[in-house]
Amino acid sequence: MSSSPITIPETVAASPAALLEQARALAARGETLRAESLCLRLLQAHPDEPALLIELAEYAAGRDDTPRAIELLGRAHGLLPDNLSVALALVRLLWSTGDLRTAQAVLETGLRHAPRHDPDEPFAWLLLGQLRRQRGLDNGAARAWHQATRRARERKLWRSADELAPPLWALLGEARQIATQARREHLQRAYAQVREQVGSAALQRIDEAVQGLTEEPPRVPEDTRQRPLFLYVPGLPSVPFLDPDLQPWARRLREAFPDVRREALELFESRVALPGFIDFDPGARMGEYLGGKSDKPAWDAYFFYRRGERYADNHARCPATSALLESIDLFRVEGQSPEICFSFLAPQTTIMPHHGVSNVRLVMHLPLRVPRDCALELVGVGKHVWREGEPVLFDDTYLHAAENHSDETRIVLLMDCWNPHLTLPERAAVTTLIQAIGEFDQAL
Repeated sequence: MSSSPITIPETVAASPAALLEQARALAARGETLRAESLCLRLLQAHPDEPALLIELAEYAAGRDDTPRAIELLGRAHGLLPDNLSVALALVRLLWSTGDLRTAQAVLETGLRHAPRHDPDEPFAWLLLGQLRRQRGLDNGAARAWHQATRRARERKLWRSADELAPPLWALLGEARQIATQARREHLQRAYAQVREQVGSAALQRIDEAVQGLTEEPPRVPEDTRQRPLFLYVPGLPSVPFLDPDLQPWARRLREAFPDVRREALELFESRVALPGFIDFDPGARMGEYLGGKSDKPAWDAYFFYRRGERYADNHARCPATSALLESIDLFRVEGQSPEICFSFLAPQTTIMPHHGVSNVRLVMHLPLRVPRDCALELVGVGKHVWREGEPVLFDDTYLHAAENHSDETRIVLLMDCWNPHLTLPERAAVTTLIQAIGEFDQAL
């Protein structure tokens, strides 16, 4: 018994999605020419519809019309630069023709625009490394492979040979070795001059940090509660909460508290629009970061510095806070840090447990407005209840969370600061090291 025929409408100006489904149904029945004909007519009415371009590219590739498939996928990639699956499909075709230069450019564009949690991202980085190596760009290949292995590790991918085809598993093993060695050599070159100036004995802990950083997987602390995301320096005291008076400027925080609190409350009461503290990638699940009883959990921030960038207008609006911040010794690395803000935790909101980036950088809180039932928790260590005007110093590489179970907003001044147990030569070496890491990790 034959299936009922599919009628191709005379006009394709309306309902392109439904008509595209008809075309796919035709193709599924083996009527590829009729399906392609319908898609071509649709494309005349909707020339910038990526789904149509991708569909037509599949038909062209199916009959080995590679130039036509490349042209169609190229148009789709131009319309969807953040879609890695389209970029990868185009790269495979370009690679098959030997056009490695264009394939590399397409993949770099896709990775530059793709959301960080794109499932295709680790594989795309692995492929980019291979493209660069085939073009003789060995340093660029190592940097791409470092990104591939790091992202695969973060997502717990590729831990056994049955997760990849044998050629890719072999490539992954080689990529890990090359990336590890290249990164180690880059970091050692970057701060060799510092070591010569102060002597290797004074930088023994930093030397160990470099060694641990370039191992695969990277070395981690023995305490399972402490997991730095970026840089771990062994030998520093493993203390979750520290005495804030280890920072000689803690007294200035207490003295400035009334003026800083006044500026924060004026800002809050003005209802100025505030960005979220976390930059959510498209597709990211908020529940992994924020929870609580609120229907709209929120963690907002008024930034004075973010990733080392100074927000001049915000400083001007809060002159007392600005003067305080510019007078104290905070963690400053050009292009990287500090991160300083008024941190607003909305009612009935919980910041879910997470780890910070490095134990060379601690976090200082100056609590400004603390309703009841608010606390900072270092998981497995205990809770600290903020007290207005009393600084709190902690190592955020320990798993930690924050909770506001009240019906009012909690406000603290949040600051990055140096771990006070680092020596000045170690601080200089760490600064050089972090900048070198940032340079190597700029793989695009």
